[in-house]
Amino acid sequence: MYEMRTGRRLTKFTVDGDEAAKYSCPVTYQYVAGQAVEMAQGVKDETLSRRLRPWVMGSPR
Repeated sequence: MYEMRTGRRLTKFTVDGDEAAKYSCPVTYQYVAGQAVEMAQGVKDETLSRRLRPWVMGSPR
């Protein structure tokens, strides 16, 4: 996460996907042999809000 005004990195974190695959994965994709396939899974609004709330509402420290 970066501060908008200065671009300074504030923290780094991951959020596990918790949205059902039928809502967040493409219907089709092209696979190339020998290449890794990474596909992000969607995150519910509530999950992301909970993770960001301390940074928006006050100091997370």
